[in-house]
Amino acid sequence: MALYPNPASNTLNINFMEPVIINQVQIFDTNGKVVMNSGFARKVENNGSISLPDLNLPNGTYMVRVISSDGDVFADKFIIEK
Repeated sequence: MALYPNPASNTLNINFMEPVIINQVQIFDTNGKVVMNSGFARKVENNGSISLPDLNLPNGTYMVRVISSDGDVFADKFIIEK
């Protein structure tokens, strides 16, 4: 999983190197508080991506966690800079 742009201003793209069916996307702040929790039912092909537009988050560091239909968990940090 790769995140871009990073730092982001308002939209975050998540790229997957292999096919995956996404069930859930969560974003956490540095205190571990969930600031976004979105249910997905979307299949992403090789080198496919999803976009999280209009995040409307304050400047800071965040963790995105993606949970697949197989129960695999992908996680990475990103920065919001406006």
